[in-house]
Amino acid sequence: MICLEVQKDNHQSTGCVNLDCPGFKLVKGSPISPGGIISPVSGINRKRQTITIRVSKESSSGDWWLYYGINGVPIPVGYFPASLFDSLSTKSTQISIGGHARSTTNNTTPPMGSGAFASNPGQAASIHDIWLIHKDGRSTPIGNDARTKVTDGKLYSASPIGRAQFFYGGPGGKS
Repeated sequence: MICLEVQKDNHQSTGCVNLDCPGFKLVKGSPISPGGIISPVSGINRKRQTITIRVSKESSSGDWWLYYGINGVPIPVGYFPASLFDSLSTKSTQISIGGHARSTTNNTTPPMGSGAFASNPGQAASIHDIWLIHKDGRSTPIGNDARTKVTDGKLYSASPIGRAQFFYGGPGGKS
């Protein structure tokens, strides 16, 4: 799933997720939208998919664009107009990358990624080539100082971020 959380005022009083955020402009014919399910997906003993997601600020308009590609070059999905933001009008202050699994209360949670734990990098899901693109066009890989967070270590795991990549996933279940 592509999930976008937008905070206009740095987590003070505003916030919305995906298309609940007013103002997102979806490109006509886009194969996916924020909140949409990515398909096909990788799995243990299945073909590995390469999914590319890029969020970037367009320099002339200040609009924040979302791009998506699966096993190919990413294409535009849509954008948040610059007029929607205060601090994001100049730069992004935070980005979160990873997996998310959710179920209703008292139900078994679904697998995340391929269903394998991060300790098995040959089978676990991975996110790689994580780069920060600076205003002047320079780009740098995300370093080892980025934090990882796992909410239920019995069901899911994430490796430390290193060399602009990390592994994540897990079988889900009941904690």
